[in-house]
Amino acid sequence: MGILQRIVLVMIMLVVTACGGGGGAEVTVTVPIRATMATVVTGTTAVGTVSVTGLAVAAPYGLNFAVTMPPGATLSAVATSGGYAASGFASISGTNGLILVSSDVASGEIMTVTFANVPSGAQASDFGIAVTAVYDRNGTLIQ
Repeated sequence: MGILQRIVLVMIMLVVTACGGGGGAEVTVTVPIRATMATVVTGTTAVGTVSVTGLAVAAPYGLNFAVTMPPGATLSAVATSGGYAASGFASISGTNGLILVSSDVASGEIMTVTFANVPSGAQASDFGIAVTAVYDRNGTLIQ
């Protein structure tokens, strides 16, 4: 992750935490934190629902992801979703990266990803996601 991306992530985490996202309680994190994506392909588009495991208690986090997709497909949009992360912020970073920051993230559904330019014959199994970094409420890398 570039220095500018890290600075932006830390600033967003500080804003999210300042907006009521955190008390002083310790949070238990099960490392590694993993992500899965259930994808539905429809013609030249696809929508993936992303979920994470390893975050037992809702707390402020920043997460970075790398997305795999068929050649020619592109990330077109990302939005937060689910019971906890829906109040957060999600963004596309580069050609295959995603960033999620939220005052409340816990295991379960966290965002939906929309793909465009999906090639003919693509299947749900052609799409994937992996956690590349996890930051705590202070912007400290914890995974």
